Amino acid sequence: MSNTIILKDNNGDVSEYERSLLDDIKPEQYLNAEEISDHVICISDTINLRYIKKMKSDDLISLHMSLGLWIRNEFGLWNDECPWTNGGQADDKKHPDNYSFKIIEQIWDKLQKNSNLLPPATSEPFVVQ
Repeated sequence: MSNTIILKDNNGDVSEYERSLLDDIKPEQYLNAEEISDHVICISDTINLRYIKKMKSDDLISLHMSLGLWIRNEFGLWNDECPWTNGGQADDKKHPDNYSFKIIEQIWDKLQKNSNLLPPATSEPFVVQ
């Protein structure tokens, strides 16, 4: 299943993005940092995105054991076959921890540059059923 997301940037330009949901990703398909950051933005809720947007860049490391851990596990960054990482071998930029932090920085940067990536705030109360 895929969905189309229409975004308007800060200049008013409209872009249409076709985004597959995570269920469409084949196990052998490894997304790069740009694709992963787009996916995370597309599936994240408003509260989490607003929280990340308000963070200072120096505080992003606090997301290492939450969002970073989820990214490393969900997108197979620990797998030896992942072309973007080295499966956990001690190598600076290709280590899954460092690569997932690069993705978090990209998410933060995209949110800083384009506030229209945030879903509109709703006045409806959040109800758990």
